[in-house]
Amino acid sequence: AGSALMGIGHGTGDNRAIEAARAAPGGGAKIPGTVCKSETAPFLVETSDEALAVDRLCLEGKKSVASEEFIRGHPDIIGAVLL
Repeated sequence: AGSALMGIGHGTGDNRAIEAARAAPGGGAKIPGTVCKSETAPFLVETSDEALAVDRLCLEGKKSVASEEFIRGHPDIIGAVLL
């Protein structure tokens, strides 16, 4: 399966490739694209209906990492809105 590219909405301009994700219940944010977390997923992206639980991603030019590892290194992404 192909990777989905996304830009981070808080000014970094970096690209991330989502390598593994699944549908999940929403994390409570009201704006689609908002990054949040839940008890079952450390990295959720809200959609208009539910959420996308990101399990693994890759920073542009970097190695692939699990979402838990990514969040530890980039805790400020929680609350950001992806474009």
